[in-house]
Amino acid sequence: GEVERITPLCFSDPGLSQANMKLVVVGVDMTRPENLHPIAEQEDSECITSQIIPLKGLYAELTAMQAQAGVEVDARLLHLALGLDMGSL
Repeated sequence: GEVERITPLCFSDPGLSQANMKLVVVGVDMTRPENLHPIAEQEDSECITSQIIPLKGLYAELTAMQAQAGVEVDARLLHLALGLDMGSL
C-alpha cells in the first residue's frame, strides 16, 4: 500500500501515561490478490484475526462482533467507526 496521510503526534492516555502515537492511513489496492486475504503477523501472546469490512456499516458490524463472546475491538477502531457512522446522519 501507499501512505496517504500521517497525523501529528497524539497521546493515547493523556495525563495517565506518556504513551503516544501517530496514525498512518495507508491506501490498499483491494483488486490485488495478495490483499484479499490478509494474514496478521502477531506475537505469541496475541490472538488477532484480520477481516475486511466495508466502511459503510463498520460500526454496526464491530458492535455486533463485540456482542459475541471473546471478541474485542480496539477503542481507536471503534471510535473511527462511530465517527463515520455519525457523519452519515
